[in-house]
Amino acid sequence: MRRMFAATAVAISLAAPAHAQMLGNTPQDIMSVAQGFGPAQMEASNNGQPMMTGTIEGNNYGILMYGCDDGACDSLQFFATFTTERNGLTLLNQWNEDQRFGAAYVARSGSVILHWSVNIDFGVTRQNFADSFDIWRLTLAEFNSHLTQ
Repeated sequence: MRRMFAATAVAISLAAPAHAQMLGNTPQDIMSVAQGFGPAQMEASNNGQPMMTGTIEGNNYGILMYGCDDGACDSLQFFATFTTERNGLTLLNQWNEDQRFGAAYVARSGSVILHWSVNIDFGVTRQNFADSFDIWRLTLAEFNSHLTQ
C-alpha cells in the first residue's frame, strides 16, 4: 500500500505544472521588465494615466498604461513615432497587411505611428511579459527596415 501511495505521489508531483513567477501589473512591474531591454523612465500621460518612455536598440518608444486606477493596470499600448519621405499610405497598408504585431497609421500631425496593445488585466508571467517586450523590440526593428526599403 505504501509503495502504491509513493508511486501515486511521485506521478502527481511530476504531472503538476511548475509555478511560473507572476509579474504584477503595476507601472513599477512593467518598468522593471522594460529596463532589462534598455533605458526607461516613468511619466504621466495627457490623461493622467502612467506612461513609460524608453529606448530599445536605438528606437525610442512609449507605453501608455490603461485602467491603472487602483494601482494595477489592465492593458498597455506600446507605441513609437516615425517620419518617412515615402508614400505613407501605401507603405503602411503593406505593413498592416503583412504583419501580425504592430499596426501603423499616419497621425493628423503627419507622423507615422506604430502601436501594439497588450492585455495584462489579471497578470502574466514575467517570462511572458519579457517575451512581449522582445516581440516589440523585433517589431520596431522590422518596421524601421520596412520604412527604409
